[in-house]
Amino acid sequence: MNPCPSISLAGLTLLLSACGGSGSSTCGAGFAGATVSSSSSACTGCRVDGVEAAADGNGGTAAELVFNASGLTPAGGRISLTGSGREFGGGSTVGAYMQFPYLASGGYTNIAVSFTTYRGGVQQEVIEGSSTAVGNIDGAGETRFYGGRSSLPFDSVEALTSLSGGGQPTTVQLFELCGNR
Repeated sequence: MNPCPSISLAGLTLLLSACGGSGSSTCGAGFAGATVSSSSSACTGCRVDGVEAAADGNGGTAAELVFNASGLTPAGGRISLTGSGREFGGGSTVGAYMQFPYLASGGYTNIAVSFTTYRGGVQQEVIEGSSTAVGNIDGAGETRFYGGRSSLPFDSVEALTSLSGGGQPTTVQLFELCGNR
């Protein structure tokens, strides 16, 4: 099974590097053996729990991006995965298996997930996973793949999720970060 999740929400960012595996929330090619790190910005009290799960090759475990109740100022989080020794060619499907909570009343404002690819430490491109200006992101409440097709080769991926609004603590789960789904 391959670890391939990445997400950043309300000031948290997750960057992951190539993995490999199969199954329900796993990648066709991923970042097994990669170094995983996380950081958050503009989000007091936000954190990433279990960051290693984003690259453990087990689609049943998840890194959790935990955000405090947010107001109108967007916050973001990052998980980074590098050093797997794998390179993916242009045309690969980059992204992550993630689960965003469904907020029944009010929804969020400006929620988004994107993926930045790198090759040899140099940024290659930014791929939009999904976004919405108001309400819930597509697929909220269920585990689904967010991502898109790369046009350039890469060896690392960074997932960034940002959001504002909601008015309550929020947890986003990132199951696997994928180099090629």
